[in-house]
Amino acid sequence: MFKVIKNHSLALSNNNDNFMNLSILPNKIIKECCIDNDLYKEVESKWKEAIEKGKKFGFRNAQVTSLGPPGVIGHIMDTETSGVDPDYSIVKYIKLNDGSFRKS
Repeated sequence: MFKVIKNHSLALSNNNDNFMNLSILPNKIIKECCIDNDLYKEVESKWKEAIEKGKKFGFRNAQVTSLGPPGVIGHIMDTETSGVDPDYSIVKYIKLNDGSFRKS
């Protein structure tokens, strides 16, 4: 697991030789192409922190699931439901911000 995290963090560096046991190299994050230099520095520091804490405490090999906010984003993405709740009906009417309704 440490190798996976380390390889993710190495995507910020400019040296392709440092990746561990990869036959296909990942896309690099090029500092000069980033719009916000402060954001790049923050990402870089967080990856360094993750590596340091991983060396100290180790990593748990677990999957992370992220849930977006329900509502408008779900409809923009044209998902079946607007959240994590199951779909209760075949036809749904969604009230939009302008007061109109959308049938899906």
